[in-house]
Amino acid sequence: MASNPTAINRDLAVSDLIADNVQKIWSHRYCTYGIALVRIGYGMSWLLLAITNHQDRSYLWGPQGAYSYDLFQQGSVFPYFSLFQLSDQALYFELIFHIGIIVTLLFMLGTLGRLGVVLQYIFVASLYHRNPIILDGGDNIALLVLFWLMLADSSAVALRPRRSDATRPTQRNSIATFLHNVAVTAVISQLSILYLLSGLYKAQGSTWFEGTALYYIFQVPEFSWPPLTDILRSSLTFGLVASYLTIFFQISMPALLLSRIGRFAFLAFAIPFHGSIALFMGLTSFASFMLATECVLIKDSEYDACRVGLLRIYGSMGRRTRRVFAKMG
Repeated sequence: MASNPTAINRDLAVSDLIADNVQKIWSHRYCTYGIALVRIGYGMSWLLLAITNHQDRSYLWGPQGAYSYDLFQQGSVFPYFSLFQLSDQALYFELIFHIGIIVTLLFMLGTLGRLGVVLQYIFVASLYHRNPIILDGGDNIALLVLFWLMLADSSAVALRPRRSDATRPTQRNSIATFLHNVAVTAVISQLSILYLLSGLYKAQGSTWFEGTALYYIFQVPEFSWPPLTDILRSSLTFGLVASYLTIFFQISMPALLLSRIGRFAFLAFAIPFHGSIALFMGLTSFASFMLATECVLIKDSEYDACRVGLLRIYGSMGRRTRRVFAKMG
């Protein structure tokens, strides 16, 4: 029986498409700017956490702090590990805590590359596990994403000496490039799963379905900002609209990522959404980690276009300023 030329051509086209996509994964690193911004955002959040709580560090994480060392040791079972469980001496705690601040600064600047990510993961995990009762949920997404950053080239934008072209490693057909793209895919997938499951979980709750969830949330002193939250809590319309928008926003997130317009629509809603969480509910750590993670949803070409636009605006403003001073002179 003669072969079908149409079927053969279709199979060849599919094979070529798969081969081209595989070649792209091995030869080009995607979202280098986004991954670098995730690193910078995470580093700034942890640095701010350590500095703002520096005076109370012994109370929050020290061996004689609010979360007793004995209770901490009882909860430190595999896979949870913390450097602070190796000793209950105050001097050891001070040493590890301040080394961690230095590591966080170097991680934020990107000077240590993948080694900095590994050291940062160890320090952050140690700090989180030392006192789990003060966490706000940002630790979950932060540790997951930080794990994947170990595989990614998060130091593409970093404060470090510029290497010459002769010593700069090539990005073509390398395992490092493949692992970087795997990490980018994993971070985006993690975000999608988080939003989808969170939205589905809310949709099953009667308070979110009835539009009263925010009313009960704002009743908790730790998650409210009087008198503004008192005004919002008293509005039935606000509660209903905010509840349904939140559910729709979270459930539709994976589908919105399939198009450029959808991605920007999602980001346009995500920024004020997480900003409101930080402002009204006081979950600043959670909000900052989510906003930093969402930087990976913007392509390198889109960051380049934004950079070019800003440079044009800066140049135009500079020329206008020089004209003004020239007229004054």
